[in-house]
Amino acid sequence: MLRNLIVSVVGALVSFPLTFAGWRLALILGVGSTSNEPKMDAVARVMVLFSCVVTPLIFIVLSAAVASIVARTQWWLGGVALLPLSVYGLVRGPVFIILLAAYVILAFASAFFVSRLKSSLSA
Repeated sequence: MLRNLIVSVVGALVSFPLTFAGWRLALILGVGSTSNEPKMDAVARVMVLFSCVVTPLIFIVLSAAVASIVARTQWWLGGVALLPLSVYGLVRGPVFIILLAAYVILAFASAFFVSRLKSSLSA
């Protein structure tokens, strides 16, 4: 019981630095210093890269990590660990809220898959 709580809290706390590091990575990859394109094109590319690649990967990897550590019947904690990050995203606007709902569903699906995979590998 205590292990599940600790892992969920640590997963929630780790989600924020991972998100900000992912944003920084998207900035590094998305904005080229030698390009002649307008700056708004670079900003749009960074936003698309962050929204479509970095954030889903964070949700998948972190929920899978939490689900692999907690008890098999507590797989849903993998998705719950990312809900604080989703609350942060609620201030971003209606389009981002739809994306966050998709990310949370993706996190729960990833946690469920890992819990089932964990049980089949241990059997």
